[in-house]
Amino acid sequence: MFSKGELIGHGGYGSVYAGYRKSDHFPVALKVVDLKRIKMWAKMSEFDEPIPLEIALLRQVCRNSTCKGIAQLLDYVELPGAYVMVLERPQPCLDLFNYMQQGQGYLEEATAKHMMQQLVRVLLHCHSRGVVHRDLKPENILVETTTRRIRLLDFGSASVLKEGQYTDIAGTPEYFPPETVQRGEYFAIPATVWSLGILLFQMLWGDVPFYNQDGIVKGTLYFPRGISRECRHLIRLCLTVNPKDRPTLEQILVHPWML
Repeated sequence: MFSKGELIGHGGYGSVYAGYRKSDHFPVALKVVDLKRIKMWAKMSEFDEPIPLEIALLRQVCRNSTCKGIAQLLDYVELPGAYVMVLERPQPCLDLFNYMQQGQGYLEEATAKHMMQQLVRVLLHCHSRGVVHRDLKPENILVETTTRRIRLLDFGSASVLKEGQYTDIAGTPEYFPPETVQRGEYFAIPATVWSLGILLFQMLWGDVPFYNQDGIVKGTLYFPRGISRECRHLIRLCLTVNPKDRPTLEQILVHPWML
C-alpha cells in the first residue's frame, strides 16, 4: 500500500522515512517506532487491544479535524516488533530549523508572527481535544516553503491534557520552564507558554536564550539584535519565571504584536 524511501528523521521515539502511497503516488511520511521503546499505551473503546498513546492522541486531534496545522495521521499498521504511522507529507516542505538555516539563520518579525499565529491556534485546537504536545521546537514544526503554512509534528512526548500538575518529564531540556528544572513538576498551559517564548526568541535570533539550568531559573533575557518593543514584551511575558504570571494562549493571540 505504501512504499518506503529515504530516512528523513530520527529521534528517541523512532525513525521517519519519506514514502508514497502506491495507488496514486501521494507523498507520506512513515514513522517507525520500535515496540520496545513504547512506554505509554491507551485503551480505546473501538479496539480490543491497547494502542500506543502517541497514536491515540493523534487520532484525537485529527478526528473530524478542520485544523490543517497538524500533520494528519492517515493510517497506522502494527508489524512484528514495531508500529508504523502513516502521516501526510506536504511538498515542498522543510522543518522550521532547516527552513531557518536555508535563509539567514533566523526569521524576520513578519514571518515569525505569521508562524506564531498559526502555531498558537493549532495548540488551542489540540487542547480543545484534550491533548498537550509538550515538545515544541523548530524540528517539530513543518513549513510548506511556498505558502509558509505550518504543520505541528511528533506527538511522541504528548500527553492527555489535565488541570493538575505533571511530574513526568517530557520534551527537550532547552525548552523546559524553571518549575520543571527546580521541582520536576509543571502545569500544562504555563509550560506550553514558556516553550512558545523560547521558540519565538529562537525564530527571531536563531538560538535559544538560555543554555543551562541556571539560565532558565534566572530567566534573564538579552536581545542581541534589534527586535521591536512589542515583540520583546510578548517574549518577556511568555518567559516570566513565575508560571502563574504567564499569559494564556488566548491572551497571546490578542497581544498587540500578534494582531
